[in-house]
Amino acid sequence: MSQPQSPWSETNPSRTGQGTSPAPPRGGMPAWGWALLGCGGMFFLIISILAAILFPVFAQAREKARQTSCLANLRQQSNALQMYAADFDGILPPASKWMDALYPYTGTESIFRCPTARSSAPTKYGYAFNDGVSQKSVAKIGAPETVITLYDSSTLTKNAHDALTSLPVPGRHSHGNNLVYADGHAKYKKDAPTP
Repeated sequence: MSQPQSPWSETNPSRTGQGTSPAPPRGGMPAWGWALLGCGGMFFLIISILAAILFPVFAQAREKARQTSCLANLRQQSNALQMYAADFDGILPPASKWMDALYPYTGTESIFRCPTARSSAPTKYGYAFNDGVSQKSVAKIGAPETVITLYDSSTLTKNAHDALTSLPVPGRHSHGNNLVYADGHAKYKKDAPTP
């Protein structure tokens, strides 16, 4: 009587591949290829969604940086204006040549160029001087903390000046403008809400 063979025996024909035909080759892409393709498609979908969400955020951050740089420009102009007034017995410069009058105190023309205005027109300036304070004594300006002297302007020429009529509406920087007051402080002010 013969003994039954163990399935793990070296003499078992099915274990050694004898007596069986090899499996036919499979056609098409292997399963791991489909998995990678599916993950890759999902990856591109996620990247597309993130880009759609983040691009507006990046644009807002870029404009906030420009607003901050513009405010820094106006602070430097304010310092120059205060130095000019100190040298001229408290009298502010003539509106028609205010940039020319302040230039010796700044040493650079770049602070007279608003970064947002410059991004659309590199040779433009973007600031104006209030005609109402032209050649006035700072000491004689009533409530100097409320009187605007320098500001963002839609008039982009050098030495722009008017009676605050060129303030951009809506404001140049995220619906607001940067302003300098007669007492020397500078600040960002949001547009008044529309009724």
